[in-house]
Amino acid sequence: MKDDNQLKRIILETLGVALCMILYTIIGFYTYPIILILFPVLFIAYGVKNGSINSVLIMAVVSVIIGLTTDMMSGLLLFIAFAPMTIIIIYGIKNRRKSIEILAASSVVFFIIMLLMISYLRGVSGINIAIELENNLKNILDVQVDMFKDMDLTNLELQRVKDLLENAYKYMLMIVPSMIIIAALLISYINYYLSAILLRKINIGVVNIPRFSKFRLPNNIVPGILIMFLGAYLTKNIEGFNFDAILANLVLLVGFMIYIQGLSVIDYLMAKKKVANAFRIVFLLISVFFTPLVSIISILGLLDIFIDFRKINKLKS
Repeated sequence: MKDDNQLKRIILETLGVALCMILYTIIGFYTYPIILILFPVLFIAYGVKNGSINSVLIMAVVSVIIGLTTDMMSGLLLFIAFAPMTIIIIYGIKNRRKSIEILAASSVVFFIIMLLMISYLRGVSGINIAIELENNLKNILDVQVDMFKDMDLTNLELQRVKDLLENAYKYMLMIVPSMIIIAALLISYINYYLSAILLRKINIGVVNIPRFSKFRLPNNIVPGILIMFLGAYLTKNIEGFNFDAILANLVLLVGFMIYIQGLSVIDYLMAKKKVANAFRIVFLLISVFFTPLVSIISILGLLDIFIDFRKINKLKS
């Protein structure tokens, strides 16, 4: 009798997860595609409870149904993009791995999958993401130049504006790899964090929820950064390497890491003052989109690397 009840529970959970994700994904495809980055959350929670194989099988079925509803390529790419990351997070949670290990592994795998998907689209479908992006930026540039022409600017002023915009767009094209890495980190973190919260809600307390206020870069990050920059410099005179592109991506990644640590310090200080969680989230979001604060937050993160305001290393020891 107990086995029958357990079987019924698993069947109901499976159907519930499948129907919920089919509806969620269809809504995402036709309204706000950005919400599809949360596609793995429910599958991760289900997999921790009922096994990773079962979770991946349900994800495959949902992806096929989505493919039949929209187009098969979309369903296939959705499964390929998120299935490996889902398996890694489930494995990490069930085996009580550290948060940083789970996030590192899932981010690296997701990044590799993205590169393979881009290569596939270029080789099979003839879609070159870089060229498509470059063409889109050129179209935006033409629109903006036409807009400035209507502002009665002189030819010299118009040329300066055009040069400035072209340099900005060239820089955006150069930093595409680092943007993909950052996106992989953020997507992995969000899915892991939300999955951990969901598992706590269903009384599965085996998850170490990563606390943003405790985030800190490794102690050897400074020597690591110096080695990375030295390695980048050594490629300057090597044929086949674009030193400017490597340096631009490296600067962005290092700056992003320091900036995140600065945000973590701010979150820690607000938590210490017992500021409400909702206000903390709103303030952090405003800080992200408020450009003048970026430099201040980055300086705070850099100082924390050397001074350790939160005494995290002392607490660990």
